Amino acid sequence: KCCSAESPIVLGGDKYLNNGVVTDNMLLYLDAASYQGFGNWLDQSGNHHHAQNLAIARNPKFVSQPNNASYFVFESANSQYFDVLNQETMVYGTGNNPRTLSGWINVQPTNNWQWLFTYGVAAGGQTMCLGFTRDMTQVCFSGYGGDLLFTKPSATVWAGQWLYLCGTYSGTTAKVYVNGQLVATGQFNWNTIKGIMSIGRQTNGNEFANGKISQISCYSKELSADEVLQNYNALKGRYGL
Repeated sequence: KCCSAESPIVLGGDKYLNNGVVTDNMLLYLDAASYQGFGNWLDQSGNHHHAQNLAIARNPKFVSQPNNASYFVFESANSQYFDVLNQETMVYGTGNNPRTLSGWINVQPTNNWQWLFTYGVAAGGQTMCLGFTRDMTQVCFSGYGGDLLFTKPSATVWAGQWLYLCGTYSGTTAKVYVNGQLVATGQFNWNTIKGIMSIGRQTNGNEFANGKISQISCYSKELSADEVLQNYNALKGRYGL
């Protein structure tokens, strides 16, 4: 349970949450710092995208930490994940339907791809997903067919490190940011279709995260570079960055 002055977070007409995160066109905001230790992980955007508790064996473990640095541990060996509710209010289709996925993740390599957040249908161009390739050498922002990849610099260590990943999509142009910095851009024609919405697994029902996830944000707009950096700077102190 979070007990610092940073919470509770309340959305209103302000441009930022009281922790500094951008609120304009916010669709979803899940933050382990506000989790009470039981029940669903509640969406604070007002759109009821709550992360739903599953059968006990599939539930990620909640770990309470000081400085609002709490998180959930996802064990890929036990196929742990959260389903997210109220997917009807997410952004779908193609063309002029911008969106942004982002969040904080700290994972170890597995023998499969692993995902921070996904929604849609497991078919070409019909999913929105953000995560890592199987050896964690690349960040992947994808439509499940058409992948925008960023390969980590050779001296960079990602395994076991807290990273802020962000993928923005204008309807034609996709961008990937790592720790607030733009690292990749590409042209895609993704057509997201309503299907399932999950934290820590792909829409195909496989490819599970293996480590920690603490915060996820989604927007019905393409965040600007300044807004992505704002969100990174707002929360990086939790993780000693």
